[in-house]
Amino acid sequence: MKTIAVEANVKAKERLERNLENLSFYCSPGFDFGSAMRADPGGVAQRFVTSSILRGIFGSVKPGFWPSHELLREIEDDVTVLAERGRVRQIFPAWKAFEQVDRRLTKLRLKLRVGNLISRASAMLPGESALNKVVRLAIAGDIQARCLLGDMVMNTEKLDELLQADRQIVRQRCMAGPVAQWTVRIGHPMAKDFVCAAGFDPPGQDTRDFHRRILQWDRVRRHRLAKKTSSKSVTPI
Repeated sequence: MKTIAVEANVKAKERLERNLENLSFYCSPGFDFGSAMRADPGGVAQRFVTSSILRGIFGSVKPGFWPSHELLREIEDDVTVLAERGRVRQIFPAWKAFEQVDRRLTKLRLKLRVGNLISRASAMLPGESALNKVVRLAIAGDIQARCLLGDMVMNTEKLDELLQADRQIVRQRCMAGPVAQWTVRIGHPMAKDFVCAAGFDPPGQDTRDFHRRILQWDRVRRHRLAKKTSSKSVTPI
């Protein structure tokens, strides 16, 4: 059993290191992969592009844009494995596990790399569209907004332009969903900036229900991780 635990830690560390290297490519839409690969043939950028092409995702989900659920889940799972070895009680919020691993494995620069990703993601979060704002105010009874909405409906060309802009923001929010939900779930210090984008209601004076939902979400993830780990630990006879 001890050998299995050691092997699990080694694999978790190796995968975590690879994934952390790739974080710099996300939420960086202006990143020039061509220049990076020419400057360092066979380097991190080249390995990232090659790996993405083999998985059939490069150019379809724009890896220079928003990270996927799968990538973020792998990072969290590996941090959990490294932080909770030999522990009976789980670490909550998960960000404490990130801090623990960062202190123990300083070369990974775990907190720095994750923090940089979340900061870039926060800067890229789309705001409210002009159309959505007008509709929201009109529903709330704002007379000026209702008049403006009426003018928009009459001007079909302008309305189409506003609808296109609104759809673009909705698409951006969908792509931002994974990193927003993950930031809230792990309890990162910037989590409050992502609550609405993650699909949660902003917590009011009583935050117990909010934290209860996060704990439930985390328990489900941990249960799946435990099943996955145990199934890999079984040695066929």
